Amino acid sequence: MLYKLKKLESLNIDILKKLGVFKSDKLTIDYDNTIIFNEKEDSKMTYKRNYGYQPGVCTINEENILYIENRNGNSDAKSFQLDTLKRVFDLLDSQKIKKVHNFRADAASYQYDVISFLQSKVDNFYIGCRNSYVENIFPKLASGKK
Repeated sequence: MLYKLKKLESLNIDILKKLGVFKSDKLTIDYDNTIIFNEKEDSKMTYKRNYGYQPGVCTINEENILYIENRNGNSDAKSFQLDTLKRVFDLLDSQKIKKVHNFRADAASYQYDVISFLQSKVDNFYIGCRNSYVENIFPKLASGKK
């Protein structure tokens, strides 16, 4: 099974090469987990309280799927993320893809190990998050209140 997945990953990279995706001056990878709701017997309850899967998905330059790694529905988005990202970058290295310039992800990537790994793989990384302190302070600063 693993052999077949490797062949599919390589096929996907070959298709992206034919499309000229890797000729871009700057490559940007976006990573996020998504939910695929379904009623399959082996699906698990998601945090949205419906059954499904929660795969990790990498897109490149906002348009093309680069990598998908399936996870069951009750997988925490931050669990095993470093392992997944290592597989993504190993795939790129094995296919002789030039360095990725930007990496973007949500707060699930805000982990020491993930950030340390990304520092050696990309020029810039952006990890978004919500911060209640900042959300409360910024309106006060804008209005001049203390």
